[in-house]
Amino acid sequence: RHWSRRSLLDTNWRLWGSYIVQVNDKTVYFGGDSAYSETFKDIGELFPKIDYFIVGVGAYEPRWFMEQIHKSPEEAVQGFVDAKAGVLIPMHYGTFDLSDEPYGDPLRRVREAARVAGVEDKIHPLAINEALIIE
Repeated sequence: RHWSRRSLLDTNWRLWGSYIVQVNDKTVYFGGDSAYSETFKDIGELFPKIDYFIVGVGAYEPRWFMEQIHKSPEEAVQGFVDAKAGVLIPMHYGTFDLSDEPYGDPLRRVREAARVAGVEDKIHPLAINEALIIE
């Protein structure tokens, strides 16, 4: 649920997307840019053992403009819960000031939504330039 464009005249010619990467016994979902939808339940059914769920949690304000293309932090946690994934790795926050939410707000809200959902121990934010080795 996101538009794409690489120049002024090629809107939606090249599509965005999400990916499932499976290597050995590990499954990684990379969500790209997307709004929330119940499709995350379908993804969890198609891939019942998603170990790492990597989704954007920033650039969600103002909601009237962003709600069709970017998830809020709460929606990111809901998608994670819907997919029944193992670890949520938030992305697309804290690097560039691209929208109206305050700096630090996305990760704070992810942590609060995860606490409310009872999955706070499954949130694994990475620092800028931090690598996660999946073995």
